[in-house]
Amino acid sequence: MLAALRRLPSDHVLWQIAIHLKLDPTSASRKNLGGCRWQVLTTRGDFEILATASLWYDTREKRGGGAIALAMHLLDVSVVEAAQRLSDDGKWGQVQNSGRQSGRSS
Repeated sequence: MLAALRRLPSDHVLWQIAIHLKLDPTSASRKNLGGCRWQVLTTRGDFEILATASLWYDTREKRGGGAIALAMHLLDVSVVEAAQRLSDDGKWGQVQNSGRQSGRSS
């Protein structure tokens, strides 16, 4: 199951997690090999993410990876919480995070 979650397209994960998501229209260049640059707002803050297929890279924090790592990074949750959220098919339940209830309705 974890291997399948890691291969989820990064842009799909962004759509599930973001409060606000904006595609940078100048990002479709040869330099980023077909990926897209996204301006992402989550409950944790603002991010600039390059997304190419199942991989991502945060241009400000200089880190990247697969879908589970993206959920962990953007939401500041554990690998278990990230996997649970991603395996929930976009139906975000209530998750305990730092003593507060957080979630996302569809």
